[in-house]
Amino acid sequence: ILIFPPPPSLAAAFPLLRQLVLNATGATFAHIELLKAALPALEDLHMASNNISSLDASPSSPPGAPLLAWPSLKSLDLSDNKLSRWTGDVDRLGAAFPGLQKLILNGNQIPEVVVPEGGGGGGGWG
Repeated sequence: ILIFPPPPSLAAAFPLLRQLVLNATGATFAHIELLKAALPALEDLHMASNNISSLDASPSSPPGAPLLAWPSLKSLDLSDNKLSRWTGDVDRLGAAFPGLQKLILNGNQIPEVVVPEGGGGGGGWG
């Protein structure tokens, strides 16, 4: 059972943790937003098969609001979830995770990938 927000002792418990696998646990992207401060060295995050339909930081945040930065994250597996929007969801990940090198989205319902004119789009994509 994950407790949110994490207690202060959790931040000190995993300062060197580099990989976290939360596949098929029911974890949401809002849960991960709360864990960022507790996992400063995390590089590889697996969140496959969690029925995630939105990458919003919390149910109360406006859709498409900026995500908190997590510079250490290099690999993110969001496969087999229910993501369906590139624009307003997936396209925010580059700015939130500037070190991201691998993004796995297979098994989602994203009908198209939209690249802004100019190809770069800022935020780490391109």
